[in-house]
Amino acid sequence: MNRFLAINSRVACLDIVDLARKLSESACAVFMPGDILVVDESVYEYSTSKTDDDVTKCNDLRFIPRKPHPNGFLVYCLCGIINLGGRPLPVAFDFEPYITGNRISAQDAMITFFLRSKSRWTGHPIHFVVDSAFGSFDRMDQIVEFGGDATMSMSSTVYPWLWELLDYRCGINQGRVAYIPTNGVVVASYVVKTNSDEIRQLKIISSACKVEDPEGEDSAVVVKVSDSKVLPEGKIEFLAHFSDGDTAWMTPRELIGVDGNVDISLLEFVTDEDLTLALKEFTRSELQVMFCPIDLN
Repeated sequence: MNRFLAINSRVACLDIVDLARKLSESACAVFMPGDILVVDESVYEYSTSKTDDDVTKCNDLRFIPRKPHPNGFLVYCLCGIINLGGRPLPVAFDFEPYITGNRISAQDAMITFFLRSKSRWTGHPIHFVVDSAFGSFDRMDQIVEFGGDATMSMSSTVYPWLWELLDYRCGINQGRVAYIPTNGVVVASYVVKTNSDEIRQLKIISSACKVEDPEGEDSAVVVKVSDSKVLPEGKIEFLAHFSDGDTAWMTPRELIGVDGNVDISLLEFVTDEDLTLALKEFTRSELQVMFCPIDLN
């Protein structure tokens, strides 16, 4: 402990990035992680010989109340589990300090970790698990494009209409799942009660799920909706593009299944006016049946 305190008291702010790089290189050279890696942020306590008044003026200090050390250096970390003598051991593999000269965002840190991991562990499957600070549909697309997988919690501010739709009339231990066929991403929403009796909506996207046709049919799916037209009788149709290259004008009843499954391509294209016209083709009782939630019990 005395050795640690001696080293810690002599580490200046400008040395942190170089120290983080060396620690990361050493950890990755010695250990091979499992398939799943976690990205999160930490706040490291900063000890200094300066006066408290000088410390408060340091632009690199951050305050996050929920952390064990709420005042200190913000550092993004890549962590995983190794097998040591048949026992799981947690290891921090990579670091990105958020300080002067390295003002990196949470999502940029995640992509940096992924690219470094791909180059360090060539051929090793990588699956990132992250919370909503890192969650992003665009970043998910990047990770999938680079040959990896991710499971992300999502903020309710990202496509709020999507989470409202998936949460419609869901009770505790109920939810819905949507599938984006263009990139193989599953979007899920579940309502749960915490140990403190709080009701929470879990919002998750993942590229690591295997989706199979329950009937085993290799049928074409709608991957894009690019246009709409209003017919003389006031009804609306949408121009759908299928995975096999075909296109067709489809009615709302063809794009919204009897079980309430709404094609995500329609929701990405549709305007409020289009959606109003589309839902006018259904009765209130039909909509109540179509959008019934999934019971997880």
